[in-house]
Amino acid sequence: MHIVPIAPDIDPTLAIRDGDIRRFFPPNTFNAGRSYEQRGRVQDLDIAERGAVIRATTQGTRPDPYVQSLKISHSPTNGIRIAGACSCPVGR
Repeated sequence: MHIVPIAPDIDPTLAIRDGDIRRFFPPNTFNAGRSYEQRGRVQDLDIAERGAVIRATTQGTRPDPYVQSLKISHSPTNGIRIAGACSCPVGR
């Protein structure tokens, strides 16, 4: 697993961990996303608003890259909440 240190301009309470992502996606979707990341297919990554907004494109199986947009917020019960959309077949 590749661990990225939290940049000083990111709110550490909004840091996303593997367990946070695994709560939202089945294992095969999580593994496919991890594979895309490891193969360098995630591009144009932009993290804004101290980590509360994340945007990127990912080169998937279609000619045009998929576009992702995430909003990260505090959740009183689960630590953080991840809400997003993707132009990929999964849709989020």
